[in-house]
Amino acid sequence: MPCTLQSKMGPPVPLPNPGTKNHVSSISSLDVYHPGYTDAQPALLHFLAVDDGGVDYDVVYYACCILVGNDWPPPPAPSTRTTARPSTPSSSTRTVGQSTRQSMIPVIESPAPTPTRTSPRTPSMYPFLSTSSDPNSQAGKISRPADNIIRHQVVYLHVPRHKLEDPYPITPTFVHWVFPHGNLPPPWRSLHIRELSHDEMGDLPRMFRDAVAVRDKGCRMTLSRCGIEAAHLVPSKMDGWFANNGMALCRWDQSSSPIINDLGNLISLRADVHTMLDRKELLMMPKVTGDGSYTLVSHLLRSHSRYLYEQNALWHNRTFQDLSGVVVEFLFARFAWAIFNEVTIPFLDMVPRPITVRVCVPSPAGTEPTVETRWTSNSRGIPPPPFKPTQDKSNKRSRPDDHDDGDNDRDDRCDDDCPMYYSRETGEMLCYLHDDDLDEGSSDTDTSWL
Repeated sequence: MPCTLQSKMGPPVPLPNPGTKNHVSSISSLDVYHPGYTDAQPALLHFLAVDDGGVDYDVVYYACCILVGNDWPPPPAPSTRTTARPSTPSSSTRTVGQSTRQSMIPVIESPAPTPTRTSPRTPSMYPFLSTSSDPNSQAGKISRPADNIIRHQVVYLHVPRHKLEDPYPITPTFVHWVFPHGNLPPPWRSLHIRELSHDEMGDLPRMFRDAVAVRDKGCRMTLSRCGIEAAHLVPSKMDGWFANNGMALCRWDQSSSPIINDLGNLISLRADVHTMLDRKELLMMPKVTGDGSYTLVSHLLRSHSRYLYEQNALWHNRTFQDLSGVVVEFLFARFAWAIFNEVTIPFLDMVPRPITVRVCVPSPAGTEPTVETRWTSNSRGIPPPPFKPTQDKSNKRSRPDDHDDGDNDRDDRCDDDCPMYYSRETGEMLCYLHDDDLDEGSSDTDTSWL
């Protein structure tokens, strides 16, 4: 007797009806502009308006704050950070900032001018969004909407401590970004992440891939048990950034080696979800719920015209499963890493006039990262970071500028006329035609990216 066959699988989401309005054209976008430059300069940030015709306020605001040096208002309460859920010494829920390692983390101060202790900053002294390029326009200032969604298509980011004639500097790449130890924004402070019990920790295998599989018991998005991969929050190729920013002080297991493979920096994800996150199509974002608490969801950051309808229907605002043993600092670093891509930050695509940037420069071993402000007339003039991603990619080459260290590896497929672009992730000049990087490769040059 023949075996019983299952029917062919259908599409996970019905294809858009060709006779109806194009799904892509029905989705607008939100562009954030730098008021210190003319309209000839591309937008500072670009977002798909997939949150009920707009974009989540926290996604936009904290992405902006990251670019200008982690400049967000501190929490209103006392200096001790707590989650909304009450915590006791026997509680299995981790309260952000209560662990003993937190007291060892140095607070990395920005070199930008800050008010003295005798003159505390008021909320009006922090960056704000406005529909007007005039920072003095009270009518244009955008407060947090009741539903937390910004529905304007064009807004401006104002940084009060910088005047328009002195444009505020931006962080050009993830590798130049300095992690704000001890100063996580409220959405991440409020996340509830369950701590593993002593018995659970004792049952974990020694190999990190096996340990994360045992701990998570399936994909933290889909609950699938097959096709699961151990996904790094801070990518393994960013171990240089990891070390330079003292992220070892945040690790879950003090004995983990290499440190980038710390269990607190890993979650289990099904391969397709892992791919979308690594391509920076989806980002992990704490979003406010109806009761005012925050929960971790996936946010559609960028997509392709071929499958935008599917990603929007299946994955946007999809709630993650409960997390255990994950370090919230690594979740915030993941958010920052995701926004540094060519689609979300088009600002450096064209530089019609000199711009100011915040760059991380070499500092003595064992000291905090040093940030300086530099003027540059083009992306090639941005100084390289004090380290390079540990990724052997034959298609990358160093910039032929004054900062070149002599290691000018280039792909034999490229010639002098090969078009290059400045990577917002690594600070390198990459080839448009032959960059096969999964994270931000040649697909970024496709005009169908949104």
